[in-house]
Amino acid sequence: MSHATKRKIEMQEEPVRVLGRGLRAQRGVHLTLRTLREAAGKTQVDVTGVSQMDQADISRLEGRENFDDCQVSTLQRYLSAIGGRLELVAAFGDKKIVLTGVQAGAPGLSAASKPLKDGRSPAAPARS
Repeated sequence: MSHATKRKIEMQEEPVRVLGRGLRAQRGVHLTLRTLREAAGKTQVDVTGVSQMDQADISRLEGRENFDDCQVSTLQRYLSAIGGRLELVAAFGDKKIVLTGVQAGAPGLSAASKPLKDGRSPAAPARS
């Protein structure tokens, strides 16, 4: 067996190490919130102090099968408490787009959505 083949097999068998312990961002890697928290070396009690969430709420959040009805702010607080940050990604087929909030003067704003110098919206009728 070649050295490259042996290394490839070792990489497939090796468990994914997380966060500061060498998380490799690979497609198809799915980790639970609990796994992320434990890899960050945090307990649920540690997370309660920083996130201002009850331990019972943290336990329920970690036990969810999906996040369909979970508030974005809750996930942000949780991830921030373990040293991470939340990014939202919209998937359109094989295309993925990272979503961001709108900021004044951000390059993503179109000219049609920027207010005019007199404060009117471009869609508003001109005053005579």
